[in-house]
Amino acid sequence: MNPLATAVYVPPRPNPGPEPLPAPQSPVVAITLSIAGLALLAVTLAALLLSLRRRARRRRIRAERSARYGLPRVLPESPRERWIIFSRAIRRVLAERFGASWRAKTNEEMSDAPELAEALGTRRAEELIDLLRQADRAKFADSPVPKPPAPLPYLSKLVAALAPEAGARSRTRGK
Repeated sequence: MNPLATAVYVPPRPNPGPEPLPAPQSPVVAITLSIAGLALLAVTLAALLLSLRRRARRRRIRAERSARYGLPRVLPESPRERWIIFSRAIRRVLAERFGASWRAKTNEEMSDAPELAEALGTRRAEELIDLLRQADRAKFADSPVPKPPAPLPYLSKLVAALAPEAGARSRTRGK
């Protein structure tokens, strides 16, 4: 046996005991940090709430516009069906603005009508007529149907000026 292994270990004397706890901080620091944390949490929650309200409002406005233009909430998968729905919505708005006879007009008659160019401007009127021509091709042609443009942004840009109540609009509500 090893003579060092038989020796008994003796701790140093005197035993200092446990280390003392750190000195308590001022309650002002703890209160200040708590208030700052709560304020940051309140600001974050307020920003989140505002963001959610804006999103809900945008969805509601999109749904209202969609209903106003005669578009369903969920568009069909088929490009041909989308073109048909798109064309009907545009013709509905044209009929509301210029009279029921516009539902029966051909694309050529619409392109010759001066009131369409006056209401939309020449470039937008040409875009609208081109859109209706593409929709007619999709409806009646046997060839592959091109994909229609995104409905709401494109449709709202083209027909916003055609709406019967077109004019200045405010987004704020009077209270």
